[in-house]
Amino acid sequence: MGGNYGWFGTADALTSNEAALYTVVQAGGVASSAVQATVSKNGIAVGSGTVYVPPVVTRSTNYIGRSYWGGDGYFAGDIAEIIVYNRTLTASELAAVQGYLAQKYSLAVAEEPPPVPLAAPGGLGATAGNGQVGLSWGAVNSATGYKLYRRVTATNAYAQIHAGAATSYIDSGVSNGMSYDYVVRAYDSQRESVDSALVQATPQRHCHSILRRSCRRLDWRCCWMRVMLH
Repeated sequence: MGGNYGWFGTADALTSNEAALYTVVQAGGVASSAVQATVSKNGIAVGSGTVYVPPVVTRSTNYIGRSYWGGDGYFAGDIAEIIVYNRTLTASELAAVQGYLAQKYSLAVAEEPPPVPLAAPGGLGATAGNGQVGLSWGAVNSATGYKLYRRVTATNAYAQIHAGAATSYIDSGVSNGMSYDYVVRAYDSQRESVDSALVQATPQRHCHSILRRSCRRLDWRCCWMRVMLH
């Protein structure tokens, strides 16, 4: 099959002669990247850990109820229904699917507890330049990306200007002499933090001064002129 692989243990979650709803939620990512996965029984998490996103491969044989390891056994029970999604469901979507299955198969399913909120990024700093502002901030544990927002100081409306996994960004969509406010938020597949602390920056055109001597040809009088270079 190729690629990295990983697994994690769960609490005892299979009981003989008991019908139950099992849910596996795994974050997305590029092939072979490490992501978090959680296994739940009837809406209650029984285990979580790090696994790897498999590469896209073509298999001649596919299994339901067993792994691809040759020594593993088969699932000794009945499977009524399997639903697979190509993305991580939101909390409300997951609750809706679990409610549908619980009603269909007469299962007692607990509501998933709300996820622990992500912390807001710290250390947001801004360095004003000529027609641009350089921004950087601290990484947040479990975050997969960051959303950067900007507003003109005189207004109250923020606009998102960037989203990505990096913890720095250069904003070149600004005008010299105008003041801007910035905040950043952390996010993952299901959560988004509150705004970070605000920072302000005012890009400016930098001037460098030099002295140039200009002498008249008809006499020896000289004058000094200050030349501003932009």
